[in-house]
Amino acid sequence: MIFIFGGAFFALGNINPPFEANIEIYGDPEAADVGFMSGTDITVGINISTQLKLTDDDLLALRNSKGNAQDC
Repeated sequence: MIFIFGGAFFALGNINPPFEANIEIYGDPEAADVGFMSGTDITVGINISTQLKLTDDDLLALRNSKGNAQDC
């Protein structure tokens, strides 16, 4: 599953008006095409990242997971 946390409804992009830097369609369109065409489930969270609050314990769990999401 691919989770995309980027973009906004009520703001312009930070690269140029339609493009937001956290979604690499602008920076690497070929890689974006591979991901979008892979057949995996894709969830897009618009305006979500400004609502997510990580605690120090959350950050420590992420750091200690070494990229293994099951350890978080």
